[in-house]
Amino acid sequence: MFVFGKREIQLIEYDCSSVRTKGARLKQIGNNGKLTISSIRLSVAMARTIMSKNPTQLDLNFYFLSSFFNIQSMIDSRKKNLRLSINTRHKLRDFSLTGRIGELAQAVNFIFAQDVLKSPIVVDFEGYISSFNNISNYTGEAPDFIISKIGNSTISILESKGSHPNSPNKNLKTTLREGLEQCENAKNFIINNNIAININQTFAAGAWFADVQSPWDTTIGYSDPIEYREEVKFDDLALMRYHYASWFSIIGLFNYSLQLISNEPLFFERPTEVYEYENERFYLFDSNWSPYMYNEISLFSHFGFYRFVKFGIAEKVWNILTGNELNLKNSDIQFVSLSEEGIEIFSDGTLVLYDI
Repeated sequence: MFVFGKREIQLIEYDCSSVRTKGARLKQIGNNGKLTISSIRLSVAMARTIMSKNPTQLDLNFYFLSSFFNIQSMIDSRKKNLRLSINTRHKLRDFSLTGRIGELAQAVNFIFAQDVLKSPIVVDFEGYISSFNNISNYTGEAPDFIISKIGNSTISILESKGSHPNSPNKNLKTTLREGLEQCENAKNFIINNNIAININQTFAAGAWFADVQSPWDTTIGYSDPIEYREEVKFDDLALMRYHYASWFSIIGLFNYSLQLISNEPLFFERPTEVYEYENERFYLFDSNWSPYMYNEISLFSHFGFYRFVKFGIAEKVWNILTGNELNLKNSDIQFVSLSEEGIEIFSDGTLVLYDI
């Protein structure tokens, strides 16, 4: 199990033309470093990716709890690099293994989008597109995510792939090319349906998971062709509202999620407990403030791994969502991602505090 400590994933960027050109060898671009992930960070990312499909659908909350514990049994604890258990391939049938690997890859690529691509706003593509009125159903295989920076007038499209191959980079080129094609189809769908979204870039990212006995490391391979289009009037605040709706869902504030996802006037009560870190103020949620809150619990607390977990959100984000920061474009809101003992800060200004 992966409950304590951190794990690393190698990062490799590939030249777009080498990905798209049949018969060409994948061309690596530079040395891209590592992505570091803690267990709590992974669990939150997994919850956000699942709840982002529809933040107001309550049964998804139970689904991500089940998925999290299933995936915990897949991860080995002996390597610094994030590795799967040697028994993973034998324990799951092919269709179950594909599904679990896909969920794990989505969670990893959620963090990749925030920490490496510097896009803290990450939402489910189909879920967000369906929030627009009078839009025809998307046909074909949709990409996973729409991602963006806070207050940015453009978005990017990210397709997340995952695999547990017998050898490094097996079918990676083909998979990345297919991912870029999915993004291209999604871009054309947005343009053809006159959806008010400005697309800047498209990304395909493949998380290729090694097991504990593999002579190679778990790696994220990615490619990012640049796309530009004429600007339209884009409601970036609506995108933010959709993104943070999933955060309130995973901490139990479903009434807030519904207000955000429905674009209704917000009736949020300002929390009274404040946590300060490096000149940033965060509001913390507890049951005395809201009867719907999962008071000081986490996915782990029932099993005695943690004594408490508290969730918070940056005051700057709170002010935007509640209308106290009207000029989003000039807000210049950026948060530094942090993963230390007892504290996780995500680049979208959400916070987890925990005590071992």
